[in-house]
Amino acid sequence: AYFQLSVIGRMNRLKSAVQRGRSRDDTKSLLKGRDEIAQMARAVVNYIDEIDRRDQELTLSQSRLTSAIEAMTNGFSLYDAGDVLVTCNSRYRTLLYPGREDLVRPGQRFEAIIRLSAEMGMIPEALSDPEVWVASRLQSHLYPKGPMLQQRSDGTWIEIHEHKTESGDTLSV
Repeated sequence: AYFQLSVIGRMNRLKSAVQRGRSRDDTKSLLKGRDEIAQMARAVVNYIDEIDRRDQELTLSQSRLTSAIEAMTNGFSLYDAGDVLVTCNSRYRTLLYPGREDLVRPGQRFEAIIRLSAEMGMIPEALSDPEVWVASRLQSHLYPKGPMLQQRSDGTWIEIHEHKTESGDTLSV
């Protein structure tokens, strides 16, 4: 019974603290003493506290980056190597679908986004043959060769700069 309470019970509380990712409240009683369980508990507390600290730093960094991207006056987007939208700012959504910004969301494939533009008649160049335009635009997106101009149906012109990153992502301004 003593072994059950003293060793197994303490080990189970330590295991629970690790699984829940909380250190202080669940392990305070385990930190007392100089035995191996107390040493493991101290190591777990330090480990979990470090993870918590890094999570807070990551959250702050993500918040700063999101604010900076949103503050840009140009449209900005980042597509991953699989051509799925990771992030974009509101200006990008407005340039693509004025008044219908909700049509652009992270998680969408680039092809689906441009295909919808063509189908909605937002690209005059795509009106005669949307499939040819989509294929051409995909090619220039996958293999960017410098800035390109695109006319929108409202008469505005957009200059698009795309760049491939080392990881295969596509950055667009």
